[in-house]
Amino acid sequence: MATDNFISKEVSQDGMTVRVEAERTGAGAWMLRVVGRRGQISQWTEFFASSTEALTTGLTAIRYEGIEDFYDDPVFRYLQDDKQTLQH
Repeated sequence: MATDNFISKEVSQDGMTVRVEAERTGAGAWMLRVVGRRGQISQWTEFFASSTEALTTGLTAIRYEGIEDFYDDPVFRYLQDDKQTLQH
């Protein structure tokens, strides 16, 4: 998906898919996010001069960190197994 202010690219690796998003801010800079399978967001605190620079940074992070770091949030990993119950 792409517009003048938003570009999104799905990335799949090892059976996992995440979405890399670049969005233009009001200041003309580009914000970068990677969205995991349950909608959790990894958002960069720095801004980028272009959508290409933002997307390249996201793709590089996925390549070096591993897609699994963006695919699932370990804090909510219990959601993967519906049979597991929470202990209070």
